[in-house]
Amino acid sequence: MPQPFRLSRRATVLALPALLLGRAALAAEPETVNGVVIGKDGWLFAGFDARRAVNPAMSQQVMPVVQGVLQALKAKGIETTLALIPPRSRVYADALPAGAEQSATVQARYAALVREYTAAGALVPDLAAAMAQARQRDPATLLYLKGDSHWTGEGAAVAAAECARQMTARFKPAPSAKPGVTLGKPVETDQPYDLVRLLPPPRRGAYPDQTYFVRQPAPAAGLLAEDDAADVAVVGNSYMQPRYGFANELSAALNRPVSLTWEVNTVGPYGTLLKWMRSEGFRRQRPKYLVWTMLELDAELLPDRQDIWGQAAIKPAALLAEVNRLLG
Repeated sequence: MPQPFRLSRRATVLALPALLLGRAALAAEPETVNGVVIGKDGWLFAGFDARRAVNPAMSQQVMPVVQGVLQALKAKGIETTLALIPPRSRVYADALPAGAEQSATVQARYAALVREYTAAGALVPDLAAAMAQARQRDPATLLYLKGDSHWTGEGAAVAAAECARQMTARFKPAPSAKPGVTLGKPVETDQPYDLVRLLPPPRRGAYPDQTYFVRQPAPAAGLLAEDDAADVAVVGNSYMQPRYGFANELSAALNRPVSLTWEVNTVGPYGTLLKWMRSEGFRRQRPKYLVWTMLELDAELLPDRQDIWGQAAIKPAALLAEVNRLLG
């Protein structure tokens, strides 16, 4: 009759550290609900935002596509500032839960992208560094929303100020015939949170509304969208929507009109760029300066990813051909 398997006392003692490490690893797995990673102190992160690995090979495939667009624009006299938006998980990495800590490759990715896109011909302000400095100056003011995938008005203002500072230093634009937006006092605002909505109803109450402040244009001094005098164009994703005030802050800092074209990020940076270039405003008056917005996380995504960009997906060669046609 077979004897029951038993570990000796010595084997049990030797195996104990490995068992404890295995349990610790399981305990360190971050809690994820409907694709939302539950962070510390009321923070929520989208699953794709809390990734612990990156694919540098994909970034290298995307690089020549972006470079081709930048070169085509520059050849026609349009200087591009690439507003590379750092994810919330970078700016508030300390709010990630145990098990979602960023690897060394993730930590190094943003600086690497700034270097590579700068070498490709764009002005790429280091918005991650600007955000880190703003947090140091004023830790109490949140630059990103805790329960939403976007930044706050204060975060948008930090990014706009850094873009304007570097654009002024690099391009030295001549004074504009028309002034920029005149901004009034900050106005408190809030919004429904996209990440909180993904949680089961019983859990949503643990994530109360968070307000933020946006400086609103003074009366009769709103954003001059598609104005012939606007030689600066902002083209980007939902971070650029007016509720956060990026374009208005940029206009005020540069003291010149700024036009705005934005779409939800599922359209993607390439589809939104083509929408702007096909617009009546672009045909009527090409700007001298473009602020093109791209999420850091989009740097691994080619424009033909139909599973990401849907109907806006386009082959890289077709994208470059269309950009050149619209410029030509």
